[in-house]
Amino acid sequence: MRGDLDRTLATALIALTLIAGWIAARTTGLLTSDSKIVIYVMANLILTFDVIDLLGRMWARRINGSQFQGPSIDLCLPEISQTEIALTMAPYAIVASVHDAADDIDRFIAAMQPFKDRMWLIDDGSRDDTLRRLRLLGWNCIDGGINRKKPGALMHLLRLLPAEIETVLVLDPDVKLVADPGSARPLMDRVICDLQRSGAAALTPRFVVYRHGWLEECQALEYELCCGLGRRSLGDICTNSGVSIYRRSALQSVLSRHTLSVYAEDFENSLLLLSAGERVYYDDRLVFSTEPKRTWVALFSQRVGWAFGWGRLFVERLPLLLRIARRGPLATYQYLIYLGFNGIVMLPMKLLSAAILAASLLKGVDDLLGTQLMPDRDWNQPILFALSYVKTSVVLCIACAVALPRADRLRHAAILPFYCMYSILQFIPITVGFLNVATMRLFGRRLYADHYDNNPQVFLGGAR
Repeated sequence: MRGDLDRTLATALIALTLIAGWIAARTTGLLTSDSKIVIYVMANLILTFDVIDLLGRMWARRINGSQFQGPSIDLCLPEISQTEIALTMAPYAIVASVHDAADDIDRFIAAMQPFKDRMWLIDDGSRDDTLRRLRLLGWNCIDGGINRKKPGALMHLLRLLPAEIETVLVLDPDVKLVADPGSARPLMDRVICDLQRSGAAALTPRFVVYRHGWLEECQALEYELCCGLGRRSLGDICTNSGVSIYRRSALQSVLSRHTLSVYAEDFENSLLLLSAGERVYYDDRLVFSTEPKRTWVALFSQRVGWAFGWGRLFVERLPLLLRIARRGPLATYQYLIYLGFNGIVMLPMKLLSAAILAASLLKGVDDLLGTQLMPDRDWNQPILFALSYVKTSVVLCIACAVALPRADRLRHAAILPFYCMYSILQFIPITVGFLNVATMRLFGRRLYADHYDNNPQVFLGGAR
């Protein structure tokens, strides 16, 4: 959707959907008592937060002047030719930390072949033959000696880069640049040149996941909404991802103050940059594909780790979050209200909302099968789930129309009926991740050990 008319239409459709749901609830007798009204409100709590967030981000995209293609904020830069880019652009390097990557290294080097002369790799204490294979194939790979994990390995690598390199693209080995081989290099040069001319500290690109199955498609839509709606709405106070382009001096300064934890290390980069007054924006001219999690167990472990990092930074870096919030209303909303209040403080209420919806769904299945295993209660009426599901699906369709480029909308249409169930299930690993932070602080151990680090730590004040 583009233009004022489209935004107005989207807002009107959301309002009509909510009003229609309220009318349907009254017609079916759901709102005949105060207790039933409270249950109805609780059942729609998750949707309420999602609607407020969607409307707020639509407003922010309009304020930032963000379009579907390009930076999330107007950089106010004049157009220059490819020849001018080649003459004016400062040297850049593409850096990555690799660890025990021998089984997948062929795919990575094939994808990055057009940039081989720009690549600087560091072997982060691999126990296999990753380092030997890379060197035999002629790739510039430094022996890190010990396993420092990604932030520590990158900090070590940055010290070894030639002094003239001013910009670095940080990669994860499991990603691939989505571009024609002939246009990949000119595209990368243009995006990096724009970052250098803008004076911003960093940019984060768009991520896509290619289809494999139902679980992977849900992750694909999740990434699209996160990029096209979440990051694009933030202008120049964006959050970095695992693949980001940094001004070298800014990244070196950040890593010198970093906890060097692998948990939410990119989010910590963003907090350190933004709290220092730096700018970070989103630019979807660069598109990277990433491998999704193929099983529920792998996805659960990943999301527990993400939530642990999220909660850990609120414990360790709260002063930075408060400093960022002073940059303006949008920063306050994103980093305190959305991530803090909505994401952490209100999680118990969202779990209660999810429990009511689950009970309503089970009661509906019970009635459909005629088993009569569940007694009728105000909090498990099947209409609660039915109304919430319909309204959520409509709002999700509107969010996709706002966030996704027109060419990509049809691809995700088939997964829309299932996505709301997928998103509700994410509350389970998020809860476990937050509980891991609490148990680490209280007892020195986690409820569930994810795959990121065998010995995580939680500090106060960001001290190592």
